[in-house]
Amino acid sequence: MRIRCACLHVLLFLTTSTILETAEPLLVGSAGHALEAETERQLTGEVRFQADAPSGVTATFIARSLRAVLNDDWRNSQVAAGTRLDANIDRPLTAFGSETQRLAWGIAGHEADWEDFSVQWDGLLQVPQSGMQLATRSDDGSRLWIDLNRDGVAQRSEWRSNGWGNGQGATLRPLQALEPGCWPLRLQYEEGGGGNSCQLLWRQRDGGDWVPVPPSAFSRVPILRLAGPIVVQAAFAGDGELRLGDGCILANAPTSGTVTITGRVILGADLDLGTARLHLEESAELRLAGYHLKAGEINGAGTIRLDAGSMAAGRISEASLRGTGHCRILADSELGGLDPGVALDLPGPATVRSPQRSCARIAARSPLVTVLELPGPRGAATTLNLSMSGTGAALGLVAWRADRQGRWFQRSVAGTLGDRPQSWGIDLGGDASLQASGHLAAWNPAAAATCGRAGLLLYGSGPPSGSVLIEAVWSAGRTATPPVRLLDLVPGPSAVSTGQRCMIRVRPEPFPARPLDAGEFALELVVTAPDGTSSRYAGFADQPYRRIDRGDREILVGDGRPCFAVRWRARQPGVHRLKLHATWAGGGTAQAELPAVTASGAPWDDIARPDRGDPRFLSSQGRWIWPIGHNLNSTYDVRSRSALATRLTPDRGSFVREALLDRLASAGGTGCEVWLSPWNLGLEWIDRWPGFHGAGQPNLGNAWALDRFLDQAERLGIRAIISIFNHGQGRDGSGAEDDWPHHPWNTANGGWLDSPAGLFTDPRARQGQLAMFRYLAARYGDSPAVLAWKLWAEVNLVHAPVASVRTWTDAVSLDFTALDPWKHPVTTHWCGDWRNADPVIARQAGIGLLTIDAYHGEETQIGALLGQSTRDPLRRANGLAAYAKPVQVTEYGGSAGACSGPRMEAEHAIGGWAGLVHGHAGMPMLWWFEWIDQGGRYGPFSALARFTAGEDLRGEDAGTIVLEARHPAALWARAWRRPGRILGYVLDESWARSGGDGARVHGGVLGCGDAAAGALVIEWWDADRGTILGRQHLLHAGGQLDLPMPEFSRHLAFKLWRVTGGSAQ
Repeated sequence: MRIRCACLHVLLFLTTSTILETAEPLLVGSAGHALEAETERQLTGEVRFQADAPSGVTATFIARSLRAVLNDDWRNSQVAAGTRLDANIDRPLTAFGSETQRLAWGIAGHEADWEDFSVQWDGLLQVPQSGMQLATRSDDGSRLWIDLNRDGVAQRSEWRSNGWGNGQGATLRPLQALEPGCWPLRLQYEEGGGGNSCQLLWRQRDGGDWVPVPPSAFSRVPILRLAGPIVVQAAFAGDGELRLGDGCILANAPTSGTVTITGRVILGADLDLGTARLHLEESAELRLAGYHLKAGEINGAGTIRLDAGSMAAGRISEASLRGTGHCRILADSELGGLDPGVALDLPGPATVRSPQRSCARIAARSPLVTVLELPGPRGAATTLNLSMSGTGAALGLVAWRADRQGRWFQRSVAGTLGDRPQSWGIDLGGDASLQASGHLAAWNPAAAATCGRAGLLLYGSGPPSGSVLIEAVWSAGRTATPPVRLLDLVPGPSAVSTGQRCMIRVRPEPFPARPLDAGEFALELVVTAPDGTSSRYAGFADQPYRRIDRGDREILVGDGRPCFAVRWRARQPGVHRLKLHATWAGGGTAQAELPAVTASGAPWDDIARPDRGDPRFLSSQGRWIWPIGHNLNSTYDVRSRSALATRLTPDRGSFVREALLDRLASAGGTGCEVWLSPWNLGLEWIDRWPGFHGAGQPNLGNAWALDRFLDQAERLGIRAIISIFNHGQGRDGSGAEDDWPHHPWNTANGGWLDSPAGLFTDPRARQGQLAMFRYLAARYGDSPAVLAWKLWAEVNLVHAPVASVRTWTDAVSLDFTALDPWKHPVTTHWCGDWRNADPVIARQAGIGLLTIDAYHGEETQIGALLGQSTRDPLRRANGLAAYAKPVQVTEYGGSAGACSGPRMEAEHAIGGWAGLVHGHAGMPMLWWFEWIDQGGRYGPFSALARFTAGEDLRGEDAGTIVLEARHPAALWARAWRRPGRILGYVLDESWARSGGDGARVHGGVLGCGDAAAGALVIEWWDADRGTILGRQHLLHAGGQLDLPMPEFSRHLAFKLWRVTGGSAQ
């Protein structure tokens, strides 16, 4: 017999004795015990489980930060300041113990805030069920070791890091998924300064809330591990865990605690496990070999192979039943698999579900309806084969399918169920005849692809009698390929005005199950214009909806058959010839010559793009475009509520957006930004979120709502930046801005990417992104209300290497432009301020617009920051104007956490004027839209709209100049100068930093430098109201031009121009 010691248990390699029996009981303590045989042996006598160690985790404290130290066990490499036993690892606040402990251990800080220390926790973690995911939330860094291979040695590959080596705020990061069992664990944490917290959390892998791992998970349960050909015949006493590996034969077992099967094990006698829980790890198999097994609870993803044996169980979770034999189950159970040879006995009401086969016994309830949910179809399985028997009442039967949000389709089954057994094969595939219930959408393959739920509905009018026994098995449906056709074609009007939207609708048959996938189905319209040029426009999936205002939220209900549509607009007058092309996977095609369309009116192209003559600005049909407005990222903002005490707007969807757009337009607003985030108008997300259907399936309700938004914006003359991906989609964690755990492409949600970095490198991800871009360009690209396509909001916050982001942006920006026949500019966006803009991306040919934040600290004056964002004449080396592209600030207003109310008022008033005189592409967009709306703070939009009416900043010689505002108060003055015209702005710097009413400024003089002689007009404007304060005609003799300023408070605007030729200087 060879013995070796390992972490927390003893391994015995048995080679000589045939019977493992001693006079004394085999004591298995909290440290555990292990027996491994190389040839067949018998374990007899008595095994006694006896917990002999306290529960919890041992905390070892070191009186300094070990941020730079990577060591597997600090107990062996550092001087411990103190140790204690913690019930669990849950320290969410800044104090990690009592003041007595802190002083005794020499740790810096004070009673409420420990500083500059480290702690290592060691213990055993009991994971109760499969699919558990571990995370840490820590401030500063933490790292976690789980002994995954149970060898007692900390391997480098077994460590997981949450910001180790860096200071960070409280950050939650998922680190490790675990199967059930007892796992040696070590958690190291360091605190360098500031706030400090550390928690070990867990949740189910498929979602749910992160919660602290409870003290019960750190109980020191005795474990006996057996491996090899050991026949277990011993009697067991006490509570513990028996773990059986490959080769074991189970002839006796504990009747309490847990029996865990980790390998291939054979039953060697009839067994009754009593209250003991039977757990089978994922790759484990228990063969009954003709014997009978009785267990109260069975769980785990392993397999029980009956092999002509039998079993009785109270409840089974996840395990698969294979082979032939008899099984009695007493309670609802979810199996991983259920072979046809397993004869189920359900003596009472219970439902047993598995992906392939399900059985249920339900009480007949007439005249009420009984709904039975079954596992949904998988793969090609679309036919539900039913066998039913066992009732004395006449019952009707309906089969149904539904999505996770309850959108329901059903079909009735002919006949009624009486006393005799009956069988049906019910087609529930995408081409079957199912009817909508509670809505007017139509059933088709796309609906089938999103309806993962299925089941039966039993109803009757007679008195109830007895129960119904149901067996359901999914099988593959018909495989015949239907002919391809274009049905219900609606060609649109034959006479239009140039620039008027034309839309063609058609229903393809077969309808694609994945509407975003052009490889499955593609629709294209070729339009030949009067001048002989041809343009191609892609089709898109469309679903009509009607909306219901519930008061607290909007409900969208399908209101007609889904179809495909194509949109286009005539850009020149005359006759346009149209031809529709459709292509299906497998090579099927269809074409349709459509009636010609005659357009009348002037040539049209009202899409805003970088101006050819002055690419710092946007223009359309020769007109200067300078959007005025704010960021309208969502319908509510929880950050605004906490930072500015606004009320959270009920998420009434399009009802809220329409009201916000109306109020913005009424104030003269002409621009905004809207987000396609999961909580607003996103088109693809996990199906656990209302309205979404998972990877590759568009949220057609949100697509319909975005239509309404852009249609209204077009009517009101508002242009919107469409922000596609919010940075949280590229961040792993569970903070408020970490959305990767909910991403449909995440492997944890059934996707294929292990981390958000794959969003920028994975070919399949690229294919999915291009499918989304194709859809956006096809559905919305013809609208002049689209100002630009923004790829990412705050892309520098995603968890991906900078090089990958650069390569991805370069490629997809060009791809997006190629997919968009209307050639809207493509942009991406950086957080913080202009200094965070990536110069490599800013230079890329596919990026037509630069979008940034302008957040700042208390010491920064917003006008100066906005000036530096493009080019401050006093600092020629900085700013983004060097890239000769439009620069648009889409977020600002204090810091990312806002600022005081009075200062926010000042920054809101200043932003547009400072952007105007520094050559921004549009008014900087304040982030805090609820603060604007709930306070009626629309004045700055009206003021700028009136001031800029009829103006044009473009020109090769146009730029910012610094003016000298002479007054005892600190004044800041800038102007935008074009030949013959100056637009200027003066502000009180004290007011800019503190807000409020500001002091009265009188007697000030504005020095404009040397100016050529000639007639001039100076026009002073009230910058708050956008009204003219006064106008004066001047006859300047030449030289220094000094202009006495009217008395003002806060800020002042002006226009200065020459009456006849010459240049303003």
